[in-house]
Amino acid sequence: LIIELPGGVETQGIFSGCKNLTDVVLPDTLISIGSRTFIRCTSLRNITFGNNVTSISDGAFGFCAFEQFEFPNTVKTIGNTCFYGCSNLKKLTIGNGIESIGNEFCVVESGSIMEVIIINAQTPPSISAGSFSKSNSCPIYVPDASVEAYKTATNWSTFSDRIKPLSEYTG
Repeated sequence: LIIELPGGVETQGIFSGCKNLTDVVLPDTLISIGSRTFIRCTSLRNITFGNNVTSISDGAFGFCAFEQFEFPNTVKTIGNTCFYGCSNLKKLTIGNGIESIGNEFCVVESGSIMEVIIINAQTPPSISAGSFSKSNSCPIYVPDASVEAYKTATNWSTFSDRIKPLSEYTG
């Protein structure tokens, strides 16, 4: 099942539990993805973002089937537990516009296969002490010129051993 959302739709919980949903196209008119919009869409593998999405609310993509996920540069905030239970998620890329990442935004199940998180923002976004605590200890790649800024930023120091320069990423 493939869905293309029309403009002006309130998204909070709208597709919760749609087990046959595989692909979604978000319109340019959509600015925010509401809480639990796609939670438990266990076949959802692909989302095409419109050009204006700036915020992703709590639990938006919990228990989905993504193997890779890329936030566009327009996204400024990502809510708590955004990817809770996404045990297939291997690679997560966050665009350069990110300003804030929620607590435990990437909680993966034990035995998950999370391999890498890439953050393209030059300035470290604000995070909580638990933002990456349950992401399988995978490396977090950031722009080369920003590695030290990330390692010393508030709450980022907890993850300093995982922060690597993007130029070292070979995937």
